[in-house]
Amino acid sequence: TALRNNLLIGLGIGLAVAAVVAGLLARQLSLPVNMVAGGIRSLASGDFDVRVETSGEDEIAKLGDDVNRLSKALSEHETTRKRWISDMAHELRTPLSIISGELEAMNDGVRPLNREQLASVQEEVKHLASLVDDLHSLTMTDSGALAYKMQKVDLGDLVQLTVDSFAGSAKKKDLELSYANPDHAIGLVGDEQRLRQLLRNLFDNSVSYTDAGGKISVMLNENGNHARLTISDTAPGASVQECDRMFERLYRLESSRNRNSGGSGLGLAICKNIAEAHGGEITAEPGPDGGLMITTILPLEK
Repeated sequence: TALRNNLLIGLGIGLAVAAVVAGLLARQLSLPVNMVAGGIRSLASGDFDVRVETSGEDEIAKLGDDVNRLSKALSEHETTRKRWISDMAHELRTPLSIISGELEAMNDGVRPLNREQLASVQEEVKHLASLVDDLHSLTMTDSGALAYKMQKVDLGDLVQLTVDSFAGSAKKKDLELSYANPDHAIGLVGDEQRLRQLLRNLFDNSVSYTDAGGKISVMLNENGNHARLTISDTAPGASVQECDRMFERLYRLESSRNRNSGGSGLGLAICKNIAEAHGGEITAEPGPDGGLMITTILPLEK
């Protein structure tokens, strides 16, 4: 009987100790899980600055690290979104303010209501319309909503047509525009309309921002299984850091890219989307002639 009682007492003590240890282990294990779960709930509620404290190399710690990386990425995207909205509001407000001021001045008799003043207002309306069009195109390419009609195209012909169409505007700025036209077809499978848009934006960027009296060199060739188009111009140039940001929407070089040049700041971002939609890429770097060199690489027809 005494032995049985001792066994029961020992068993009871063992169960109590086991329960305490299990409780402590459960708490130790549940604490990091709860921290990770709390971090995820914060992200879901829009708090992208939350960070989860992690330690160790177990799966829970790795999950916490993943949550922190996601939180950082979402925070950066939110900052970019807010800056984009602010910049876009500024870009739209500027021509609207000018139009409103001009019309008010003409209405009050401060400015004469003549053809010259109306032409000034019309230019601001054109700029505003161009900005809205570019914004719409960028939104469509961002969302993938643009319908790409893929067919066989000769990139060499498209580049030649674009060079010809910009010859007049280049001549007005006393720019030398040269194109090394390949002596054979550069066949791609792509959307001709979107490729034309890409080329127009690239040439418009180069003609608009190259100082008068300079030159623009265009070269198209094949590099393995890809077509390689380079557009290199003269001053003003750009640093490597500026080139890295060249395809950000609304980004302009402080030294040369300003609103007076007439661009919306969205053209190169649209080019990037179109190139990527064709399985290609587009990059910018300081050019050999003291300006900017933009390289577009697109896959050739298989």
